[in-house]
Amino acid sequence: VVAGPGGGRAGTRVTALRAAAPIFVDLNGVQGTPDARPPWWSGGIHLIFYGVVVCLLATRRQEMEREEANARTDPVTSAGNRRAFFEHLTAELDRARRYHTPFALALFDLDDFKSVNDYWGHDAGDRLLRIIVDALSANLRAADRLARIGGDEFAILLPQTTERDLEPMFEKLRLEVEKTVRGEGYTTTFSCGVVGFRAAPESASAALRLADDLMYEQKRAGKGLIRLQRWPVETMPAIAEPT
Repeated sequence: VVAGPGGGRAGTRVTALRAAAPIFVDLNGVQGTPDARPPWWSGGIHLIFYGVVVCLLATRRQEMEREEANARTDPVTSAGNRRAFFEHLTAELDRARRYHTPFALALFDLDDFKSVNDYWGHDAGDRLLRIIVDALSANLRAADRLARIGGDEFAILLPQTTERDLEPMFEKLRLEVEKTVRGEGYTTTFSCGVVGFRAAPESASAALRLADDLMYEQKRAGKGLIRLQRWPVETMPAIAEPT
């Protein structure tokens, strides 16, 4: 109980009860052998002992929560990492299959990012990654999920997003991020592949591969642009617009 959710409060209550029990017993003469110690003595010893145990367990619980959070967070940008993104994407596929809801998946790749690291150093490269994450986060909705899934590659999951929203949304996103990057003294552009899903593909890996292929098609055609595709092409059942 102490190590679970709300463990600190539960532990405090348990400690208080355990400490009070010996005092209650002493005061009511339940013990068979007279004890010269004052009635608060046993309670005090129990209070100290169980208080230490509760503190240790609560500390360990906080450490486990931090470790769990760190396992899903990119250490450079504080965005989600590949593991966290796959969890969100898998959950979204399940929701799409159950409720026939549309969603979109985008992959961003920085153009010529290696040249930034080579010329300015890795500190400058890491700073650029953080600037991009901040700019993307500022222009995404609360329900959207952003993750760094590779060295200079980012993925965005957009639940409840219809096809008609995608082009204006991502064109605005591209312009805002590039304006922020230029304002910080960088000239880097990025290429993006966006897939609008009207039905869930077979797996999270398959969905990501579609967006990845689209992004690299765009990079071969011309950097600094967005390529958008709807999947599947065939007509799907009518989908209610998100509210």
